[in-house]
Amino acid sequence: MLSYMFLFPPRFTKNLSPDKINLSTLKGEGHLSNLELDEEVLQNMLDLPTWLAVTRVYCNKAAIRIQWTKLKTSPICLFLDKVEVEMRTCEEPRPPNGPSPIAITAGQSEYGFAEKVVEGMSVRINSITIKVQARAFHASFELWQLQGNSLNPKWQRSDLRYTRVTDPKRGEVLTFKEINWQTLRIEADAIESDDQDLGSTPLRLITNQGRIRIALKRRIKDCNVLASKLLFILDDLLWVLTDSQLKAIIHYAKSLSEAMEKSAQQRKSMTAESLQTAPPSPVIHSLWTEPPPSSTSTPNTISQYFDLYDVKESSYHTFISRLDLHICNDSSSILHFAHYLGAMQLTFRKLGFDYYPIHRPADGCRHWERYSGAMEAQAQWAGKLLQEYQRRAEACGFPGPNSEGSAKDSPTSPKTNPSDKEQAASRTSITASLNSILKRLRSSCVVIRMDDVDIHQVSTRGRHNKKTHSLISCNRKALRLPDNVPAVHLQFTEYYFPDNSNLPVPTSNLYVQLNSLQLCVDAASLLWINLFSRGLLQTLDQVKAFYHLQDSKKAEEHVDIRVDAAHVKVDLIIPLDSSILDHPERPQSLSVIVPQMVFSNTRNCPHGSSADLSSTCEKFTSCPFFQSTPTCPYPREPSAFHPVPSTFLRHAQETEPQPLDRKHLRSQDIWSLSLSRVTLGFDGARRFPKGKTQPFVEPFAMSVWMCQPSGFKSESWSSPSGPQQDDASFASIHFLAHSITPLKVWLNHYQYVALLRMKDAMVRLGAELSRDVQGDRQTPGRKSKPPTVCLALLVDAVEVGLLLPPATAAPEEELPQTPETDSPSMTDSDISPTHHPDDGILEDGGLENGISSVSVADQEDQDGVVEQAYEAVEEEQEDAEENRLATEETSGLSPPLSPGPSPVISRESSTFSLEGELTSAISVTKDATKDAISASLDLTKGAFSITKDAFSMLSRGSGMSKLELNPRSEDSSPNPHHQALKHSHSQQSFDSAILEGSLPDENLSIDSDFSDNFVVLMDSVLLLILSGTACTVEVQGEDQVVAVQAQNLTPVQLGNVRQSDVLAGLVQAAGESSQRQDRQGCRNSPAFLLRAEMGPSAAQRSALDESLGFLDVRLQDCQAEFLASTVTNIGPFLEDEFSVDGQPIRLHLSNVTVILKDDGPKIYPTAPQPVPAKFIIDQLLLQRSDDGIMRIKGEENSRGLTWQ
Repeated sequence: MLSYMFLFPPRFTKNLSPDKINLSTLKGEGHLSNLELDEEVLQNMLDLPTWLAVTRVYCNKAAIRIQWTKLKTSPICLFLDKVEVEMRTCEEPRPPNGPSPIAITAGQSEYGFAEKVVEGMSVRINSITIKVQARAFHASFELWQLQGNSLNPKWQRSDLRYTRVTDPKRGEVLTFKEINWQTLRIEADAIESDDQDLGSTPLRLITNQGRIRIALKRRIKDCNVLASKLLFILDDLLWVLTDSQLKAIIHYAKSLSEAMEKSAQQRKSMTAESLQTAPPSPVIHSLWTEPPPSSTSTPNTISQYFDLYDVKESSYHTFISRLDLHICNDSSSILHFAHYLGAMQLTFRKLGFDYYPIHRPADGCRHWERYSGAMEAQAQWAGKLLQEYQRRAEACGFPGPNSEGSAKDSPTSPKTNPSDKEQAASRTSITASLNSILKRLRSSCVVIRMDDVDIHQVSTRGRHNKKTHSLISCNRKALRLPDNVPAVHLQFTEYYFPDNSNLPVPTSNLYVQLNSLQLCVDAASLLWINLFSRGLLQTLDQVKAFYHLQDSKKAEEHVDIRVDAAHVKVDLIIPLDSSILDHPERPQSLSVIVPQMVFSNTRNCPHGSSADLSSTCEKFTSCPFFQSTPTCPYPREPSAFHPVPSTFLRHAQETEPQPLDRKHLRSQDIWSLSLSRVTLGFDGARRFPKGKTQPFVEPFAMSVWMCQPSGFKSESWSSPSGPQQDDASFASIHFLAHSITPLKVWLNHYQYVALLRMKDAMVRLGAELSRDVQGDRQTPGRKSKPPTVCLALLVDAVEVGLLLPPATAAPEEELPQTPETDSPSMTDSDISPTHHPDDGILEDGGLENGISSVSVADQEDQDGVVEQAYEAVEEEQEDAEENRLATEETSGLSPPLSPGPSPVISRESSTFSLEGELTSAISVTKDATKDAISASLDLTKGAFSITKDAFSMLSRGSGMSKLELNPRSEDSSPNPHHQALKHSHSQQSFDSAILEGSLPDENLSIDSDFSDNFVVLMDSVLLLILSGTACTVEVQGEDQVVAVQAQNLTPVQLGNVRQSDVLAGLVQAAGESSQRQDRQGCRNSPAFLLRAEMGPSAAQRSALDESLGFLDVRLQDCQAEFLASTVTNIGPFLEDEFSVDGQPIRLHLSNVTVILKDDGPKIYPTAPQPVPAKFIIDQLLLQRSDDGIMRIKGEENSRGLTWQ
């Protein structure tokens, strides 16, 4: 040991003289001063990358303390006062690091006692300064109060003997070390020179406590490091960065990128030496599948303990508990964008960066740091890609004359006829040679993950006092994500052969997984990010040009990409102008919820295979609307883009494996997007419970495909089933979107006008973004044409439900009343589950269809109801005779519980008289109604107290009904939107549902005095059913053209429906079976055609069409039935909040039949039942021009309009 201690300083130092040594051997203490350490030895010991070299190491004071009697249990303590390290970057990689100096110093090759003592040494450094000199910048790292200790495998202080884990059978030893410090300061600044005009701002970063944990696996016989794991840990980090500092970071990183890339290639080539000593790979059948977890039934406890903490491969990790980045743009960078000055805060929790430089795909990733399900999903997807690569190698062989398993050696030549045995032997030898090559395949993996993310909206001068939402956040707590599920997981993998870099390798792949992210679209933040990123990209281009780093070939290389997203929510804030009335039903945001999404450019994903693409192409090509030459020039013009390029079909029909030497460009990617159970809804309406989303689009599934036909110019455009196509018939980007399930849309007036405001906001945002992009294109060196886009959409069925104001009255057959439903109060027998009426109530089969279907009461029952009502009124008159006059005076000002007389009563002229009208008016006064309701509530107070919790379930409505408390301060006029709570046949179904416990609970309080407040919200529903809907959207610069075609258009009038049924998704079209048969029927011509144009191309008709757009609609060969109330309400429904110029429109009607039914209340009770009016329109044109005048014209050779 003494000889070792005397040999140790000369080995690690240089120019060591006796006057610098003060050593007391017996005390175990020593002092050294003014030491210069050997740079090469330090490089080898630290295993620095070859693009970084140590030029000087200096220490002013050093002290050592040795406890001779406790060498096995206590470490040697080394104290250093101030250490200075100087480094430089190498443009060309320096020679690789040599062996560790520990064994050489000891004069022996085996890991013995002296090596254990030295490696367990404890180091204390007061301050250390590291200076790095690069070509473009110089940087310095300063650390204070640095400590280095040996720890046990659980990273805890313990006896020195427990800081090593040795497995004699393997001949390997594990050691664990930790380096921590109190403060870290990082500075970087650019080097000023005449040939470098790139401006830069100094970078500064100060962190608090941090630590580095190192795990090493050595071979006992020669002390060589077989694998190492380095973990850099920071607790909390706050960093304020300006855009000029970010540009400086890009500048510095790009200046080092070339040297780092060369060093990485050098490291990959050196990996071939480790292939000889690596353990054997699995057999070929499980080459790309992850092996099962190792068994723990081995009786050797030392081996089990070693496997538990084994370092199976070298890896480097960075972990930050919380990172707060404040990014802002300074005025010096955007003098002409002063109004865009702002700052954005980014918060990341449990942020991790992992790098595995030498990974064998067959080993799996169960031993990786913080293994999660995202890694397993990536491993399964990457395994399928590698299996495809293996099939290509087996079918075509490796190209090149010197490669093994070449396709030239395959016995497929027809000139030679070898026997079956020779062919089998040849195939076996080729397969064995191929397997030996594939077993040497290695990969380099980078993993970025974060458990939580919160990116705030931009803060500017005008909104610093306003409360802003998060731009991007994670709903981790609300959805209760497990701890091992990250919010964001990115994993990039590239492959290489260490011993032969000329062999073709599998394509690099990128896997992304997003969980429970919420995006709140904010126009100001998007504009700020766009401006900020454009400045960074401009700096990146300048740095590339300055250092000649242009590498177009690598930029065009194909990368396999897959993005998985679960429970993603997008919120679109609806702007509310101060001049707009904030109605309680007006929503504040539109939310898009995507439970599951898969986006990929490979054919190894769910709903993204070649068979799925072939099926989608077949559905589009079978539709005449999407033919390259449309049969009808309307609504698609002959000069329009071909919506279905043959690129999709050729890609779907590729079955033969492609040669490995065939390069696939990024522009030739075919992308697939699979969406499952996407839901759109409105939030923020004050009338509805907080947090309750109002449905807009019910859950649907959609498949989307995308390609760039220009990337396949080298290939022939001729398709097997069509003529040759030229480049002019295709857009830059083509989309095929197919809705797998029907689309069901619900919309009321306030949601409609909210969509108009959101559309205006999106138009303004698009104009701002396009203006910025055009400014970029006008910049010298950035001239390019704007891309053109063509979207083809195919939907089998679309149902649009318009929620109109409810009708004040309805025909007799629409809304019948029964004796059991006319009672304004509920008795104990009504609420009791044993109450079963014998007559007048039908079984509630409407719960399945969504609309409550009731039967028409008999005439005698209706007369009895009227008589009972009159008797009740007479009793009320006797009790309140003295208040009669006051009651009559105020009867028109007090809001009644029921909105007027029953429609059945109003149509019975035989029982009505002037006296009856007066008494009926008295019966609905506020005081009399309150007394009657209060009397009935007193009788049923006990029953309501028992079922109070059950009634609270009604507001959620698993779909039965929607109850709301109507404030007494509301408008006193009778509102047909609120119907009185009565015990109808549907209410009995509610009772049975409550007793069965099928309704969820909700926090809705029911008080004893709710007689004035308990109401049911109603809507009149008009359902528009379109089947066989096809649509194309073309975008060329500022021009947009939309063409829509539907084979069938069927309006269905559903009448008054409870809002709870709509919210619960229980409303369906009556006679759906017949509608389904009608959809399946064939028509020679579509019933609905639409064409909309906007942009400079539309200005050919008029100047107003460029800004407002032009709309052309055609209806032909269809029949519709409408209620008079629907026709009356449809105009106010489509009316905007602002007075705007009317959009130019043309409406063509051809062979259209309209039946109009009068459902309004009778003015005179003696009038007969109304007869439906039938209109037959042969040819009619309704046109609104720029002057806003509506003109009705008859087409030529038409009979006009016929009325019956």
